[in-house]
Amino acid sequence: MVKYSVEKEYQGMLDAYERAGGDVTALRTKNVAKLVVHENKVLSANEVDGVRLSYEPRENGISAELLVEDGIKDSSLFRHPAQGGPSGHFTPGKCWQGC
Repeated sequence: MVKYSVEKEYQGMLDAYERAGGDVTALRTKNVAKLVVHENKVLSANEVDGVRLSYEPRENGISAELLVEDGIKDSSLFRHPAQGGPSGHFTPGKCWQGC
């Protein structure tokens, strides 16, 4: 029987992301909100002040909610990584990745 390891899968994803030119520090740091998902498995999740994440696995993915609390002004939350924002982005007031 093959034993599933979230840690090994996450490390494999980090390695592939880095080989593709991505900056893995955004995925490792604790001061960036993140939700790293593969299929229906959450490999890594981290909240920061003012950003709340909730999620639950589904048969073919996950259901997730991202809440940016009132008063959060850090515009880097809403920028693309190439513009100094975190990995992945969304536009305030709009759904991210197709609601």
